[in-house]
Amino acid sequence: MCESNNKEFLYTSTELLLLPERRLYFEKLKEQSDCLELILQFIDPFECVSKFSIVCKDWIEIIKKLNCKVSLPNLRFEKFQIYNQFYKSKFFNNVQEITMNGFDCEIVKKIINCSKCVGLKKLLLYNCKSKGAFTIAESENMSKLTSLIFINSRIHNIGANKIVESEKLFNLRELELPRCKVNHQFALTLSKNIKMLNLTTLNLEGNNLKVEGVKYLSSTTTLKNLTNLNLKRNKIGKEGAHYLSTSQFLTNLKHLNLEGNSIENEGLIHICNSSNLTILSTLNLSGNLIDDEGIKIFANCPNFKNLKKLFLANARGNLNFRIREIKNNYSLFAISIMASSLFLKNLVYLELVDDCLDKEGAQRLCEMAPGLSYLLDDFIEEEDIEYNNYNGEQYNDPSDSQDEKDEEEN
Repeated sequence: MCESNNKEFLYTSTELLLLPERRLYFEKLKEQSDCLELILQFIDPFECVSKFSIVCKDWIEIIKKLNCKVSLPNLRFEKFQIYNQFYKSKFFNNVQEITMNGFDCEIVKKIINCSKCVGLKKLLLYNCKSKGAFTIAESENMSKLTSLIFINSRIHNIGANKIVESEKLFNLRELELPRCKVNHQFALTLSKNIKMLNLTTLNLEGNNLKVEGVKYLSSTTTLKNLTNLNLKRNKIGKEGAHYLSTSQFLTNLKHLNLEGNSIENEGLIHICNSSNLTILSTLNLSGNLIDDEGIKIFANCPNFKNLKKLFLANARGNLNFRIREIKNNYSLFAISIMASSLFLKNLVYLELVDDCLDKEGAQRLCEMAPGLSYLLDDFIEEEDIEYNNYNGEQYNDPSDSQDEKDEEEN
């Protein structure tokens, strides 16, 4: 065996996780020598790549080719050391996924354009700026990218527009821009770009699309392949719900998140009457000012036979970020209405407003949809606690103590 100098690899701040293909490489490693199989019985070959890189040259070459995903730490605390180590490392030569801080645009440019990222398939950046979005849109290494996620990144319309107009990102299947400061102008740009025709997931949570933005998204063939659409807290209102319900191009949606949009009963009626949203399996209607009448309309709608997950809770607020709570306004009576529904029998998950479900309501919902049996768990636990407390009181009853004393005296 010959050792290899790989000190630049021995740091713990960078997380290296191997993709499911690791079993293939496990078999390759086993073929390297007669004694290797014996060694692998005592050591996990994927626990620490650096340990294996010093075994022999053949192993080093295999490790260099491993498909991996890398998580790089926060720039402000690591002072760029980890990024430089990653960039200069002889390993990580076939990176499939990267999660990184996008605060420094020059670092983003350096990492994204390096040879290690030629086969990159998934990229997640947080705290990124519009200039960083420009770098990604123009990089030659992005041709194989299928998932692009910006989190809490102020890329604004100018950065988001550059992404959807890019000639390099034609393979994108998943585009997530939560809280990225985009509005209806981005929605208009997206609607005009057939380069995004392969998108199946679009997450625009926490932006400012409003009615006009939803109108653009609902009227374009670009999004005809979408199966997952997240419009949480975009101020779309009941008119926005109308555009979604009448769209001829969003007919493949299986997951729709409308939390915190105040669509009210009128907007819910539009959703219920839609013949284009009948294959939904997940629907989030939390925080939409829906009352008992709205629940009654929903429960009697035949278009939701395929629904498995339903969210009808409140949309929580956050005072630190000036996000107000938006509620649903139904009562316990609405639960009995849902429990009598003939069209919600396939539900396996249901989230309701706090304190709006009692044991009787839970039992009725479980009878209606057996997949909701977990709803009774909390009530069973409460009964167990009460039962145990009751037994404890009986055990400590004064009369019992007196009987014991009498027996001892006798």
